[in-house]
Amino acid sequence: MIGGLPVPSTTSVAASDLAVFCKKLSGDLFLHRPRHGVPQFLADATKFNLDIDVATPDEVQRLLADFASYPKPVLDRAKAAIGR
Repeated sequence: MIGGLPVPSTTSVAASDLAVFCKKLSGDLFLHRPRHGVPQFLADATKFNLDIDVATPDEVQRLLADFASYPKPVLDRAKAAIGR
């Protein structure tokens, strides 16, 4: 996902190509230019006291790598806790 939008890809995308793509599509395009639905999304989040934290593609990649490295029993407990 980039800027909250799903971006289909394959696992064979070169890291350098992915970095260029993420840099091009993040930043001003997603963080500073309102898109359709974003103002309503933020208004709803405020109404329900939800914090919205913007993450860079690098931060998301690190988080996903961290999650993927968790031991299987921890992941199984997390899945059971959220009902999946």
